[in-house]
Amino acid sequence: MVRRSRESALRSVIEASFDAALDAGRWPELLRRLTDAGGGVGSLFVGVSFSEPERGFIVGSGLDDGINRRFMTVHQDNLWSRRLHRVPPGRAVDVQAGYSLAELQRTEFYEEILAPQGIESLVALPLDLGDEYATGGVSVSLHRGKGGDEALDLLGRAAPYLQRAATTAVRLRRNLRAPDALPVALDAIASAVFLTDAQARLLQANRRGERLLAAGDGLRCAGKQLVAARHDDTRALHALVAETALARSDRPPPGGGALAIGRPSGRRALALLAAPVRDPRERWALPSRGAVLLTVADPEDRDRPGSRANAAARILFGLTTAEAQVALQVACGHGLPETALRLGIGTGTVHAHLKQVYAKTGVHRQAGLTRLFSRCRLLDLDGDAAP
Repeated sequence: MVRRSRESALRSVIEASFDAALDAGRWPELLRRLTDAGGGVGSLFVGVSFSEPERGFIVGSGLDDGINRRFMTVHQDNLWSRRLHRVPPGRAVDVQAGYSLAELQRTEFYEEILAPQGIESLVALPLDLGDEYATGGVSVSLHRGKGGDEALDLLGRAAPYLQRAATTAVRLRRNLRAPDALPVALDAIASAVFLTDAQARLLQANRRGERLLAAGDGLRCAGKQLVAARHDDTRALHALVAETALARSDRPPPGGGALAIGRPSGRRALALLAAPVRDPRERWALPSRGAVLLTVADPEDRDRPGSRANAAARILFGLTTAEAQVALQVACGHGLPETALRLGIGTGTVHAHLKQVYAKTGVHRQAGLTRLFSRCRLLDLDGDAAP
């Protein structure tokens, strides 16, 4: 029974890591699952810079936001970070192992960050975040006297999936530093995306979002405000946006932030997901009350080759566009000759692409590829492999 419970917890974390790889706003939910599965008091995803603390970042769940900010301002260079700096990426460790508790308790880091939250041990998984960070990764904080075996086992087994999610998040964060960062980042998202203020006034939309509004089938702009085709949907949308703008970034908005938007054309409803956005360094001049990111999926959108399934496969596994097309066809059960015919390429090319797909995904057979893509819901995103 215990083993079954651990396997279920691992699957939950892996599923959440796929979500976080596709949408960086899902990291708090991934961290919450890590906390629950690892028996911790809270979890963090951090990037630490000893020489330039302003480069660091932190995403947390279950821990004090004010203390997290104090950590980033004053305590990035600490006893535990120095220990992690010497640990190879991908190897989960009990950071306190090898140190005496008395040595830790003599530090200001302990007095200001750990003691107020009752934390005396940390299980961490260092990840490769790039040269700009001295160290960083995912960690589960533990209360006094709490063993870390469950968290250690969990982080070790989930390491490849957490690395993929972290790589995507860091890449997005790096892109956001460019002068035209916000529109560039939004356009990189494979769904229609809108950034609004608390009154649902449109601040920014990506290209897919602009096309969706231009079609006027379900959502449109009235003045500067987003409205739905139906009055009840508009009222629900505005209420969701207002509540989400006030929500904490580590807690989901009411109802999970999800809403279905009906369409006059009779096509299937748009699926809308809301998440709060914070701009602590005032990069984008967002409203002081916070902004809201609305991601809208059209279940009947089969736009290719830039489909959501293809984009997701590229992000999650580092596939090229051609490799993702082959992988999706094969995962749907098509053989090499049929895949070649569907894509208009030779069977030798299909075989070469599939060899790279297997190397990058870590599976070696068609059945394994199907299970992997099904688990991360790639085959359900938009019918990419359909005829």
